[in-house]
Amino acid sequence: MSFKLGDANKTIAYLLPFLHQNGKMNCDSFFSRNEMNFPTNLFVNAFNRCEEFPEMEEHLFLLYRFSTNVLFQNFEKKLGYLPEYVQVYDPDKYHRMFIFKLNPEYIESLIKFKEGKFSKIKEEHKKIIMDFHRLDRKYIENPDKNRNIISGTLYKQKWKKEQIEEEFLNDPSVHKSSWIRLPSDAECSSIPNDEAETYYNKYKVHDTGLGITA
Repeated sequence: MSFKLGDANKTIAYLLPFLHQNGKMNCDSFFSRNEMNFPTNLFVNAFNRCEEFPEMEEHLFLLYRFSTNVLFQNFEKKLGYLPEYVQVYDPDKYHRMFIFKLNPEYIESLIKFKEGKFSKIKEEHKKIIMDFHRLDRKYIENPDKNRNIISGTLYKQKWKKEQIEEEFLNDPSVHKSSWIRLPSDAECSSIPNDEAETYYNKYKVHDTGLGITA
């Protein structure tokens, strides 16, 4: 999944599921690529940090394009009912940011996420992530036939490991005589980049044309 802000962002894949409300909400509850799915199609991205609130390190920041439509207002109320809800603010007049604080039960998995130790995330939390993204057991039981980046990373699946090794070998800067084998304890994804996981003030849209549009 790719959005204009934070293309390398991993918060949406591994942390957003922790707002699942005991399985009552899934990815469709928050975002959609389909222009017909208003207002979830207004979703821009989810971030783990925000430059404007540096003290909030155990939080999620969900950015949406703003709308005066009553359906968006109802959607906003729905998000406000979540027990993790903290506040909402407008970084600029075109966007609305919803802030949530992760339940303490997820903090250990949050730490593993920040360390890039995805396979060390608690098993029950892995299940929540899988369920949130509508990934059933086939992605774990038959990984070679049913490949998915999220399950491949969480469970350090062989195909994902080989894919990383192959990508390294095919890198133009790597001499073809070279070969790399990932250590058995290596994770199948890089450590989350703070640059990608953070919402910066430079993303704000200004009427002068400065800033980055979402």
